[in-house]
Amino acid sequence: AIPAPPPPITLAVRRPLVRDAARGDCALRDVLYHGDFLSRDEENLMRAAVLHPAHQWQQLRGRTSLSFGGQPTSCGFAPEPLPQFCAETVSILLQAGVFPADAPPNHVLVNRYEAGEGILPHSDGPLYDPLVAIISLGGPAALDFWESLQHSVQGRTENGGALPSASFVCE
Repeated sequence: AIPAPPPPITLAVRRPLVRDAARGDCALRDVLYHGDFLSRDEENLMRAAVLHPAHQWQQLRGRTSLSFGGQPTSCGFAPEPLPQFCAETVSILLQAGVFPADAPPNHVLVNRYEAGEGILPHSDGPLYDPLVAIISLGGPAALDFWESLQHSVQGRTENGGALPSASFVCE
């Protein structure tokens, strides 16, 4: 039998973020950081929804992954409806002004990393342009931002560090 979908979640209404305040210690002009975007209870609800047995994780190099809202393809994007917990997350990102109302997120990619796993420096490509939001659940996430992929090969980091659990970065 197919497991039932995760139970609905409700996340608190968000006020718009003040962009200069959301930069925190980040020196990069186009990166916003919000250290306590989710409450601990909201983080637990989100984790339970993501880890629900109804989801089919895909094993990838350096991580397992879930994809919601459609699949990016070489021909563009084939949209599908987002599950409720993803739609709720999109709603609070819109309320906070992270994404403009006329260009809401249409896709949610969930990556799960075990200790010592990660992905190599990369560029997300045009389907994710001009805005990406990263929400860390269950533990810190180490992010390094590079001026270009060439700089990553040379080991010249622009900025980076640990992203605490229940925080988000928007680039």
